[in-house]
Amino acid sequence: MKKSVVEKTSDHILKFNQELDRQREGQKEFLQQQAEKRKVWLEKITQGENLIRYSKWGVKAGYAVLAGGLLTSVFSPWRGLGIMAVGSLSIASNLWQIRRLQNQERSK
Repeated sequence: MKKSVVEKTSDHILKFNQELDRQREGQKEFLQQQAEKRKVWLEKITQGENLIRYSKWGVKAGYAVLAGGLLTSVFSPWRGLGIMAVGSLSIASNLWQIRRLQNQERSK
């Protein structure tokens, strides 16, 4: 016996909803795994020596931005000054972070 259009539609919607539920479960598991990976990575990076090392890389990157701003200021003074300001803030922030971590390690 042939199914009516309403029955076909309801069957299709039921299958579609089941597929969506299955996809949502897969996405939920994936997001939980990513959250765990991020948590482990954050714990690693916030441990003393690693964070100091990353902050030192940040200082070097800040110097590169500062040099880029200096070069840019030759062609566009205001834009170059803005870039240099960002670089100097980055350097200051990373140096402060390094000093704070070193003081924290000394106090242990």
